[in-house]
Amino acid sequence: MPGLLPHDALLTVSELVSNAVRHAPGPCTVDLLFSGHRLVIAVTDTSPQVPVRRDPDPATGAGGFGIHLLGHVAADITARAHRQGRTVIVSLATPRP
Repeated sequence: MPGLLPHDALLTVSELVSNAVRHAPGPCTVDLLFSGHRLVIAVTDTSPQVPVRRDPDPATGAGGFGIHLLGHVAADITARAHRQGRTVIVSLATPRP
């Protein structure tokens, strides 16, 4: 994965898995795909609710920071609901030389 910032990938996996553990009642899976100049990270869990962007509120500790944080490192963020739960997909672009 030449040019990819490893801490961006680590941050993305950590954020997505943390959200799955916090908001879903069952197991989660992590899938990684490196293709060309992109690393695609997909986390599937059992929550039926697709995450929505909201304003973070540090006073309540209710979260909302993760999606904003990922927005700074990701080329694309998508979420899909399906019969088993949801999948959140983050695409990280590798810098081109």
